Amino acid sequence: MIDFRDKFHKFQNRQTDRLKDEIKVYEALQCPKNFLSKMDTLRFWKCRSDTLPLLSKLACAIFSVPASAADVERTWSAAGLTVNKRRSKISSDNLKAIINYAH
Repeated sequence: MIDFRDKFHKFQNRQTDRLKDEIKVYEALQCPKNFLSKMDTLRFWKCRSDTLPLLSKLACAIFSVPASAADVERTWSAAGLTVNKRRSKISSDNLKAIINYAH
C-alpha cells in the first residue's frame, strides 16, 4: 500500500527547501540604488521568473491588480439607475438583490 501522506510530506519539504533557497538568492541580489522605484514591480518579478519561479508566482499573485474598475463603475451606475425618486424607499436588501441579479 502506498503511503500518500509520506509522499506528500516529502514533496512539501522539497518545496519548502526550494523556497528557502530562492529567498537566499533574492536576498543576495545586488540592485542599483533606486532600481525598484524606477522599475515596475510585476516586470521585476517576471524578469526573474526563471531563477526565482516560486517567489515570482507568489509576487504576481500578491501584486496583481485588475486593470479596470469597470465592474465597480457598472455597479454604481446600476445603483444610480435603480434608486430614484420613485424608489427612494427601497430597502438595502432589495437593492442588493436587484443589482446582483442584473450582474
